[in-house]
Amino acid sequence: MTRFLSSGLSELHMCNLKRIENGSPLTWSGRNRRAVFLYIGLTIDAGAALVPALFFFSPASLLNYGRLLLMILCMLEIARLCQGCVILTPARNGFLTLRSNILQKQRRSTQDVPVPRRVVSSAILQPKPKVRWERNVTTKRRKECLVLWSLHGNAAVKFVMLTRLVELSPSSRFDKGCFDCPSCVHPSTRQKLHRSSDISLDIAPASEGVRITPEGVQVEWAGGHTSFYPSSFLERYTSPDRLSAFHKDVIKQSWDAKSATQSPDLFLSYDSFHSDPGLLKAITQLSKYGLFFLTGVPNTETSNEACEVRKLTERLGELRSTFYGETWDVKNIVNSRNIAYTNLYLGLHMDILYFEHPPRYQILHCIRNRVKGGTSLFVDALHAANTLRETDPSSFSILTSTPVNFHYINDGHHLHRSHPTIELSPFSKREIAYVNYSPPFQAPLPPDTLPEFCTALGRFAGLLEDPRARFEYRLKEGDAVLFDNRRVLHARTAFSEVEGEVEGEDKTNRWLKGCYFEGDRMEDRGRILREKLEGGAP
Repeated sequence: MTRFLSSGLSELHMCNLKRIENGSPLTWSGRNRRAVFLYIGLTIDAGAALVPALFFFSPASLLNYGRLLLMILCMLEIARLCQGCVILTPARNGFLTLRSNILQKQRRSTQDVPVPRRVVSSAILQPKPKVRWERNVTTKRRKECLVLWSLHGNAAVKFVMLTRLVELSPSSRFDKGCFDCPSCVHPSTRQKLHRSSDISLDIAPASEGVRITPEGVQVEWAGGHTSFYPSSFLERYTSPDRLSAFHKDVIKQSWDAKSATQSPDLFLSYDSFHSDPGLLKAITQLSKYGLFFLTGVPNTETSNEACEVRKLTERLGELRSTFYGETWDVKNIVNSRNIAYTNLYLGLHMDILYFEHPPRYQILHCIRNRVKGGTSLFVDALHAANTLRETDPSSFSILTSTPVNFHYINDGHHLHRSHPTIELSPFSKREIAYVNYSPPFQAPLPPDTLPEFCTALGRFAGLLEDPRARFEYRLKEGDAVLFDNRRVLHARTAFSEVEGEVEGEDKTNRWLKGCYFEGDRMEDRGRILREKLEGGAP
């Protein structure tokens, strides 16, 4: 019986040692179960033998003493096999969990060792460098540290990033660029001097080469190079939110007819636009909402070379030339080549989607508007796309994956290009980069078009045509509207001439001057102005 018990407990202990170390429960079955039952039974039997032996002395009591001695030996054997420090406790799943005090002590002794988080690919993380922490770095701070192996910024050398290393004061800022090491970054051009592919993936710090201070981290690499990373830099590049704030990124905000009017900078005066604070308001409004209006714009200069839309563009960004020219006129013309040059209703659309890269922004300056009707309509397609994603995810998915053909075949031009109706960012599938919707210039659908696409496009069109989504404004002479052509749809109601109001040699009562411009230069100016006028992050 003792051999059987010892064998069972040995199996219980040895066969499950790895499961103990991993914190896994032991199965409550088979030979292990029999051994535990025997242990319990022998304990009860020993107690039953001990009681009569204490009060009666007889030859039979000698047998009880022998049984008691046997029980003690069995219990000592159990303690020896399980290293004298084992507790069997029931787990929630019905199994027995074996807990060892020795193993618990071993676990506690390793809890203070910092463990690198896998925030980059395993190829970069291997082999793991041995970082020796200074004694003054507390255990709490070690747990707050995020160790990240990545490329050495503009110099392509791996470095250690630690977040929450120090509590930065609100006034502390990092104004010296990414690095100041002349062997990594050219001092005057601020351009990196190495390629990322030049650096071996097994690079690591030298022994005791990592020094952590309140100002940042200094790393001495095995190759002899020394790098210093300010804490502000580490905070910035280990937090996407902080990095976005550093770049002064403006978060887009969708709107409908009601919320559009709540923006305080929807209308700006021409005079304020020519000040730095006014220009910053205009750039922020256009980047955030995709729509704003200027009032009091002069109408005296109308030539293509000296018109106001050209001057406005020069202050904002770079002029975009198309086959319509650098600037163009929107007038009521007989036998026009474009429906915009008529007095008919012009439905919601975006311009020039038959280009590979349609123009980003558009300006329309109202020089004359003496007609009945002709109200301008604007709809935030981003708002409609987000609504579709929430209410009909299937239709949203179809519009993001189905290409739509757009073309312009007229007046000596043959242009053709395909875009999905809703274009997602290549870096974040949750972010809508652009919307491509222009029924007047949509090419015929191919024969194999699925009915599901037509249904999805119809639901999206219904959201766009909802009167609650439409912002209406009749441009007055001297007004200019600026909008994001890749986000905001524009339209115009039909209009009719008013007798006796026609002026000028062109004999037109409605005249808009327009142009396109791109946004890179505008975003650049916005970041510089925010740093100059506001400081720090927006």
